[in-house]
Amino acid sequence: MALLTTVWGVRLTVNFALKGGFSGGEDYRWKEIRTWPGFDRGWEGFNFLFICGFQQLVILAFTSPAAAALRPDAPPLNWLDAVAAALFLLLVAGEAIADYQMFVFQTEKYRRIRVGEPLGPQYEPGFVQTGLWAYSRHPNYFCEVSLWWAFYLFSLAAGAPILNWTMSGPVFLTCLFTLPHASLDVAETLSSRKYAQYAEYQARVSRFFPMPPRPAGEVLKQLH
Repeated sequence: MALLTTVWGVRLTVNFALKGGFSGGEDYRWKEIRTWPGFDRGWEGFNFLFICGFQQLVILAFTSPAAAALRPDAPPLNWLDAVAAALFLLLVAGEAIADYQMFVFQTEKYRRIRVGEPLGPQYEPGFVQTGLWAYSRHPNYFCEVSLWWAFYLFSLAAGAPILNWTMSGPVFLTCLFTLPHASLDVAETLSSRKYAQYAEYQARVSRFFPMPPRPAGEVLKQLH
């Protein structure tokens, strides 16, 4: 479990570095949230309680299945441990692929803009729609949430009941991404405002769970 969380942390750090996270600045989503009613006046309180406080508690919570595995009466490694580890690594790989596909797309798009080269049909819309992004509008978020549900399986492998206190972590993380006005909604709002063709993409591709895209005919009926 320590090795798996280390793999997750290293991948996250590398992706953060590739996006220029260590160069300073602020996550673009916070600027959007400050425009919401009341957040302009209460931003410091929100920053202290949610960003610096609650999110750290969520991290502790979604890694808490390790506490169940450390129980003195926990059984030895078994088949469910193997399933949990395999799922976790598969989802980390899926998140890495999704982030890499986004990075390659944005890098090439801005290279073409910089040199004045035509964007072409693939880059003209402005956002990635191929690879894993053809099946989910947020495949990286789906993998991030799901891998901590896979991690939760370690508590069951250690003999905990199906419903146990370590479930609080993946539940809270799922809420942080999927509830109204949470991470998915913020990302969707910003993309809809920035890209004219995003509404068509929303009609065609699943919001969160990877699914086959809807046929073009159905999308046109929905839009019109």
